[in-house]
Amino acid sequence: MIIYGKNSVFELLKERQNEVYEIILTENSNYLNNRDILRVTENGNVKLTILPREKFSNLCNNKNHQGILAKIKDFQYSDLK
Repeated sequence: MIIYGKNSVFELLKERQNEVYEIILTENSNYLNNRDILRVTENGNVKLTILPREKFSNLCNNKNHQGILAKIKDFQYSDLK
């Protein structure tokens, strides 16, 4: 599952960081030196990928991505039985 947009991604990193397995930024992104992103990617648990804006936009099919997205684990549904 892909989550995009600055506020959505940063909230995810605060509250549910263990669900994030990759953060993707556009080239020349303002977020490259962000301490929250550096913290989660430096320990090796979260992959950091930098893409050209065109390839990045193709991933999320939305122009309002703000140059940042996170890939998270798919939801695990439980059987109610």
